[in-house]
Amino acid sequence: MTEFKCKEKLMRNIVLLATIALVSLLCTPIIVLGAPPTARNMSEEPSDTELLNATPIPPARRELVWLDPPKLEALAAQVKAAGGSIIAEYYDAADNYRREYKTTWDDIVWAKEVEKIVDIAYDAGRRGQYYKSIKYYKQALLLAPGSDLFLMSIGVAYVQVGEKERGIRFLEKAASISPNNSRIRRNLEVARGY
Repeated sequence: MTEFKCKEKLMRNIVLLATIALVSLLCTPIIVLGAPPTARNMSEEPSDTELLNATPIPPARRELVWLDPPKLEALAAQVKAAGGSIIAEYYDAADNYRREYKTTWDDIVWAKEVEKIVDIAYDAGRRGQYYKSIKYYKQALLLAPGSDLFLMSIGVAYVQVGEKERGIRFLEKAASISPNNSRIRRNLEVARGY
């Protein structure tokens, strides 16, 4: 076989493998732990009841959504270097706790997808666009049901726009999921006194 024929055959095989990989990716259902059982249009806003009654994501994933982007990137590098899975230690100085959870590459990919939505929500809140912030935090809750952080953030935003009782419901739910989280407790206390 000539060198040209070898290269041509190699290119055909590469194209075939890429096609197979793409087809299998498109045909494989995406499963997100803790996601609602039914698919939803992300532009459709979920009801408060739906969000407040959702089964919370596992604690390991709850820890991931609290990580700042640089810490998530550092953890991603560790998971990748370890071959896709590590036992990660999570430490919160404010609440004085340490926990260890198995963290996989799938967890990292999921957290980065959630982070894309949360970045929009966070930026909107910082600019005082609270309704936009609420909308995007609610979308993040579709990917991370029962996330104490996002429930808290929605609650704070509702209080900021004058919907105190609605905000308190979200803050109370966040506090029931993570009763020892001082940041959530503090926000709930402030909302009740607002």
